[in-house]
Amino acid sequence: MTPHSVSPELWQRALDAALLEANTALAPQWSLTQQIAVNPFWHKLPIPFKDWAEKFFAMTGRSLYGKNDSLSPLEGLSEDELTQATQYYQQIHQKLPLWTEATVRFDSDKKTLFHLTDEHDGYKGHLNEAIRLHISQTTAAFADHQQSQWRDTTHTNLYLFWKKHLEQRWNMEFGQFNPFIKQRLLCLPNNTHEAIDCVVRELSLDSQWWSDWFQCHLYAFPGWASWCAYQDHVELDTTTHYVEDFLAILVSWDYLVDRGSRQTGSPWDQWQGQWRHNNAEAATATLDVQYSLLWLKEFQYQRQLMGELTLHSAHSGTQDDIHTQLIFCIDVRSESMRRALENLDPGIETLGFAGFFALPVIYQGAHQGQSIAYYHGLLKPLGSLRHKRSQDSSRWFHLLTKRILSYFKSSLEISKSHPLSSLLWVEGFGMIYLFSLITHLFHCSRDQSVIHYQDITEQLKDTSLEMSDELILSAMKSFLEGTGLKNKLAKRVVIVGHGAQSLNNPQQHSLDCGACGGQSGALNAILMARLLNDETHRRWLNNEGYLIPQETRFYAAHHNTTAQQIDLLEDHHREGEYVKQLFSQVTSHVLSRRDKTHNWAQVRPEWGLINNAALIIAPRSQTKGCPLQGRVFLHDYDEAQDHDWKRLEQILLAPLIVSHWINMGYFTSRTLPDVLGSGNKLLHNVVGGDLGVFEGNSGDLRLGLAKQSLHDGEQWRHEAQRLTVVVSAPPTALETVINQHSVLRDLVNGRWIHLFSWQNNEFLLYTPQQWIAF
Repeated sequence: MTPHSVSPELWQRALDAALLEANTALAPQWSLTQQIAVNPFWHKLPIPFKDWAEKFFAMTGRSLYGKNDSLSPLEGLSEDELTQATQYYQQIHQKLPLWTEATVRFDSDKKTLFHLTDEHDGYKGHLNEAIRLHISQTTAAFADHQQSQWRDTTHTNLYLFWKKHLEQRWNMEFGQFNPFIKQRLLCLPNNTHEAIDCVVRELSLDSQWWSDWFQCHLYAFPGWASWCAYQDHVELDTTTHYVEDFLAILVSWDYLVDRGSRQTGSPWDQWQGQWRHNNAEAATATLDVQYSLLWLKEFQYQRQLMGELTLHSAHSGTQDDIHTQLIFCIDVRSESMRRALENLDPGIETLGFAGFFALPVIYQGAHQGQSIAYYHGLLKPLGSLRHKRSQDSSRWFHLLTKRILSYFKSSLEISKSHPLSSLLWVEGFGMIYLFSLITHLFHCSRDQSVIHYQDITEQLKDTSLEMSDELILSAMKSFLEGTGLKNKLAKRVVIVGHGAQSLNNPQQHSLDCGACGGQSGALNAILMARLLNDETHRRWLNNEGYLIPQETRFYAAHHNTTAQQIDLLEDHHREGEYVKQLFSQVTSHVLSRRDKTHNWAQVRPEWGLINNAALIIAPRSQTKGCPLQGRVFLHDYDEAQDHDWKRLEQILLAPLIVSHWINMGYFTSRTLPDVLGSGNKLLHNVVGGDLGVFEGNSGDLRLGLAKQSLHDGEQWRHEAQRLTVVVSAPPTALETVINQHSVLRDLVNGRWIHLFSWQNNEFLLYTPQQWIAF
């Protein structure tokens, strides 16, 4: 398609369609203060996983399965087991697997020249390096609203900001290269859409490749492209489209370096040839082998998991005389702590529930500059916490002192980074940091995690929850139903939020609760416990048929996953002493890693959700005692209490998707560490206060997890595999829910996850055609 061969309307429609597809290239990336694991290809769910791997390889030359070292060889399987796996694979995929060819060594990455700047770079890569540096630094300067003291605020459009910046600094940054580029820069339109249209017309790329070409550019800068996607995600009502602005910058460089020559053998002709002859056929066999190996690794794990579940569920029974119930987040790190608690006392019952505990709220601390979302990025808040003036003068004075100290600290940080401070600042204020330096050096600082949450507990005494009575009642009912505790409450019910603790770690929020938006679940636990302890709220619930015994008391606790320690956050009742003793005992039963929380040189404070592999949605009685090795998300669900499958629907639409995001975030950080991982943590530099990190002083904004979060220095600690979901519900119930929601259909039909129905110790795998016995 050329501008002269079609009508302007058809041309514009084709361009808009390509831009719309380009906007789905990458999922949003949240800031460092709200960092959560994300499936970077979330918007590609309508494309089956295997097909998307081939498409991604064709566009980028990178294998979604990683290199050989991320795929397990055919060891550990007997000949009979391999035959069984082959038959099972053929039954699911209607074709034979290719893992018998896996003994051949191969490197799946290929060289791609899909950017015209590559063809024109006659400066041994220096032009491309200069372009990449300029794009990244300019975008960082535009996005920085916290770190920089001197900002250019004359432009609110990213593309226009880049264009004006390049016009002003051309000689300084690109004067050594072709001066013809400056003339073409002045010819570019100031409007984003018009600029992209201009470039497409000038370069005459066939319209069938527009979408792929746009996405290739965005995959060259996945970090900044994801940041732009996040801006579009949170600013839906604005007329600014950050992804299109950023794309206009990227494609404009192809236009700027083009010298206009169109004869055979010219850079433009070679670039066109790259697209004409680009296809994934040559790579299909290689990718098929890799997919087969990935599937085999997943099959091995599923055999082991379901064997353990069958063995232990056969010996499980109902618990009597339950006196203490503890509700944990479904996080894989909770499983070992839950098992330790259950082993202490047969009267203890633990349950799994999404870590925001049915209370997605916004909260701004008494001395915090901005509000923080305590819920997952897929959700919307039900209410917000606002501070009110305390009637207690001593408490009011305490909060005022906190505000003053916070203001002084922020002012000190601002002065420290001011260009004029330099050595004067060190001489004038350096001694202030001496005590802190010594305590950190010898790891003798106090447990800041406990101090922080005790401080939050104190602050919450002077807050009001701005949330309607109807929503409060709905949240409490959702919590009691979701945990399966409706009319089944023990004397003590402990709601345990979790969070991590580390020093000198820009990505520390990635270790906190993902369901809480990269925050600790302690605040949500405190709020829900207070709501359920309130006599007025209990009367509301009783009127709705939710009976809470008079002696039942709700407590809030915090699970420090780094130190493997649990602390009670509020205690105004004598029964709290038992809970404290319980936590003291369990901490001694679980490996303590407290030293790592105070070590500011520690690059591996904890392993986070490493090796996560499965989500089990079932009563705890069916998994209790099963050695799950900290690899499984555990969400309680009892089909006997869910006659209309509404609870099942809620779980599949929220906790399942959150678990999938975490799983794919770890998967892609492992298989594509240089593209969708954040590199070496030792080289991280924070960008714009909390936008993300550079590896070094520039380059792309880095996505995903650092190598140290997945690698112990000698070998990889994470096995990349898709999420296996096991649900204790009949196939008909699962089909009913899946058929109502396209996102669930895409997940299971496209094999982004493996879905099993677990009934009477039989496991059935979902496929679009039928349920297959495992």
